[in-house]
Amino acid sequence: MIFSKTFCALATSLFTLTLNSFVWATPIVFEFTGTITDTVIDKTFGNETKLMSRTEWIGQQISGTISLDLDDQWKYFGDDDPYTIFKSYDTRATGAEWMQVKLRNPDGTYFDSSLATDGRSIPFDPYPNSAYAQIVHLMDDAYYGVPLSNVDFSRWYHNDNSPLMYNHFELGLIGNGDNASSLVSSKNFDDIIVKPDFANLQNYGLVRQSHRTLADPSYYFLIDSFSRIETEVPEPPAPLLLFSALLVLMVKRFKIFRQK
Repeated sequence: MIFSKTFCALATSLFTLTLNSFVWATPIVFEFTGTITDTVIDKTFGNETKLMSRTEWIGQQISGTISLDLDDQWKYFGDDDPYTIFKSYDTRATGAEWMQVKLRNPDGTYFDSSLATDGRSIPFDPYPNSAYAQIVHLMDDAYYGVPLSNVDFSRWYHNDNSPLMYNHFELGLIGNGDNASSLVSSKNFDDIIVKPDFANLQNYGLVRQSHRTLADPSYYFLIDSFSRIETEVPEPPAPLLLFSALLVLMVKRFKIFRQK
């Protein structure tokens, strides 16, 4: 009887841990929209900055998502520090997978970091051999006596030996003064609210994307919206459900056998 109780307890624990693993894997997803422009708000070192962009796309809208899995990521600085930083570099193009960015270009093509491969593949020539991801978040800190808040996401995959082979995405917002406390609502990405309208010091996104001719110019966009998408907890897959049902039957059968 003792063995029966132990077996039941072990089976129940295994089942619970297996189910919880799917809950932990639920990512944090943000959705953003923007307008392609050749003049972005970047007053960090001066006035608005004019930058190269695809002139035929100026004024067109883009949209995309940033997906984060921060459960196993090392966070720089403690909870009491105004800074929150996550970053990682990998010598594989498929690395830094804890952040994935997907953005639809105006011509219907995509910047999609999840499609990066570690082998030679079209349209990459030379193929990517490294990856990097970083989040820098500062909430309402007094910088030279003036409150400052920012949130910045960077994601790239490229070939270290070829400066032309550079697939890079960046989204950055900075607000100071009275705007600092309104730009971001929290240090916690699980419930953060970001309002780009209050990014009076810096507001722009950047996309650099190579193709087979390595001739695509980069483009910049003003960030119009940035919001958290509520994600549902994924349902257990069919094999897990089957395993669970079999486990319950085995436990019941074992109990019946022990009672005889």
